[in-house]
Amino acid sequence: MSLGYSSSKNDIDSMLGGLAVDVRNVFSKVKDAKLMVDALTDQELIDRGYDATDIARIRSGAGDFDHLADIYLGDDVQASPLDFRRFTKFWLGTA
Repeated sequence: MSLGYSSSKNDIDSMLGGLAVDVRNVFSKVKDAKLMVDALTDQELIDRGYDATDIARIRSGAGDFDHLADIYLGDDVQASPLDFRRFTKFWLGTA
């Protein structure tokens, strides 16, 4: 008798297919967010309540995530290790 959760081929296919869809959708949102951030001037961000440090973190984090999306899409490579969370940690309040 085995313990734990048993999984069928259908369970595994469903889980992996769901993950693939989730990742695809997240990177699509990343590309959209980068376009939105790039369309805003620093002054427009200041008018929304951000300061210069916030703006730098927003632009850097959006750029890092956009680069990660490009890697996922096969449009770019990352030659050396990079913690893509370095600026987005500020977005989460964990930095």
